[in-house]
Amino acid sequence: MPFQNHQSNRQAWAGRVKAIVGNRKREWAALGIPILTVAIFVADLFTSQGVADWAWYFVPLLLSANIGVRFSPYLLAAIYSVLTVVGGLLSPPGLEPAASIVSRCIGITLLWLVARLISQYRHEFA
Repeated sequence: MPFQNHQSNRQAWAGRVKAIVGNRKREWAALGIPILTVAIFVADLFTSQGVADWAWYFVPLLLSANIGVRFSPYLLAAIYSVLTVVGGLLSPPGLEPAASIVSRCIGITLLWLVARLISQYRHEFA
């Protein structure tokens, strides 16, 4: 019987550690998402057209898998879609405008696809 008591204590302790680590991940993700979003948008404004800097928006989008807000991937995909368009309009000229528009359209489509995958993942493994 002493072994069972030790086993249940270990499981209880492991559950507490898991809860603490889970909360820390949520806190870091919630803090990191807006900071990364602003940094990526500012970088997009100073990068010439044709550079696929919109791809960096995938980092905070993937972080949204760690926060508990149900529609956060879709909300972030919408925000990043708008920021991608605005960044493309305000970026200094570089590549041909048509190529830049196609690149950003592909990026926006991929953002929404990843948001859907994150949502499915959270639904199945939550």
